[in-house]
Amino acid sequence: MLSAAPPEPASGRAAGFSLRRPSAAFVAAGIVTLGVFFSALNADLPIVRNALLYAQIAEDLWSHGMRLWTVCSDPAIVFNKPCGLGAVAAPLVHFMGINAGLIWATVAGGVLLVAATWAFLRHFNPRFGLGSEALPLELALCFFNPLLIYQFWSAYSDVFFTAGFLYGFVIFDRLLHERAGAKLALAYFGLFVFSSLMKHGTVVLLPLDVAYLLWHKRELRLLWRERRTQVYALVAALIACALFLLLGRLGHNPLLNLVANKSQLEGELNYPMNVKQVVFFLLIALGSWVILLPLIEIRLANAALFTVMLLNIHLLTIYRGSSFNMRYYMATLPILAPYLVVAFRKLRSVSLRTALVGSFLVLNGLGIVVFNTRTLYRGLTAALPNLYMGATSYFDNLRMGDHLESADLIAAVNHLPPHAKLFHVSSYYGEGGFGVLEQAGFFRPDISISYRNDLTPAAIEELHAAGAYAMYPPPFAPEPLPTMEAITPRLFRIP
Repeated sequence: MLSAAPPEPASGRAAGFSLRRPSAAFVAAGIVTLGVFFSALNADLPIVRNALLYAQIAEDLWSHGMRLWTVCSDPAIVFNKPCGLGAVAAPLVHFMGINAGLIWATVAGGVLLVAATWAFLRHFNPRFGLGSEALPLELALCFFNPLLIYQFWSAYSDVFFTAGFLYGFVIFDRLLHERAGAKLALAYFGLFVFSSLMKHGTVVLLPLDVAYLLWHKRELRLLWRERRTQVYALVAALIACALFLLLGRLGHNPLLNLVANKSQLEGELNYPMNVKQVVFFLLIALGSWVILLPLIEIRLANAALFTVMLLNIHLLTIYRGSSFNMRYYMATLPILAPYLVVAFRKLRSVSLRTALVGSFLVLNGLGIVVFNTRTLYRGLTAALPNLYMGATSYFDNLRMGDHLESADLIAAVNHLPPHAKLFHVSSYYGEGGFGVLEQAGFFRPDISISYRNDLTPAAIEELHAAGAYAMYPPPFAPEPLPTMEAITPRLFRIP
């Protein structure tokens, strides 16, 4: 239902459930504490998948004296990834080591995301008739789930990107509704560049900005009449953002190279699976609170935000990589949170409100513990052997399984005979990840490791590899030759 008037502010006490305690600061501190705790608990597990690429980028940046303009524009060095996380992590990698450096860099990103989400909610809550008393529940809805807590130690750049996305939107809205000038427009462009260096997803932001402006044509006309220079600053910021991406697409941006990324738009799109992934994301993130989604009421004061959220989801679902990447939708939660809190406050049943809060804490708390604790995760997968939770599944971004598989494989390799010869076989992003875990000190130093994209009978014969071993790290299933003898599901002896 779309109506004109904003909802009346409702205190938590009047709604029959107090939202005033705990405070927002207490909830935010609790979220950060959870993130830091599980990061410390799992810091000894090897980083996996794209994190290995970010580690290589960090090392290359450090060896090039942190000259981003030398490294970031070379797809061969950055594996067609942006190099922002590598730049943030490089000093930590240098002083703490590859594995710990990447993990604690994303812990810092998680803290930044909590702060950006807080700022986003404080800025937009008045559009919903909400005040600061709603912040504790909103922050819990955004972060108290296994996906967001895992992001603290994932060694992935999504926390930084989402933080830039959210706070950039606050600045963009201020350029429309407040007296501002070139400094704020420059800040928006700076945040856009920051987000672009974290993920290539900023391609989606420009259509979202245009849609948001279309919703605020009246404000734009008023701004044009009263403060025309502010409109010029806003338009200049958007043009600068578009040029930053365009130069990257043409190969002329020293900080960003999008030339090789056109292949990511090729291939078959599994749209139904992408839509199901959105549903699965909402279930994982909101738990029992998904029952409030049909009760969301959209009003003129906040309809623009809902439109932006839907457009963002739609643009992501037509990207084939979204089929198994629910982390792409993290920015959805801070937009949804105020709508859900308003719907929650309108519930008349005290028992239902208490049950919703209780079930959310229990179910999501259980999910956080299971998917971020190795013993419980092993127990879950052992109890549900037919439920696939690995690569390209709906559970893909809850990656405790990948970390454990990699750790188990490393342990098996370290039990090989002294001076064993080992082939590390992986085609993940070409040579992406080659040597990272070896440099991080996970493998026994006497083991001789040779890195290959694949291993054919001809290559084995040419290398005189009889008696050697071959390991196939996650995420993809191993493809050993028929003559190989299995030692573990990912480690084989070459006869």
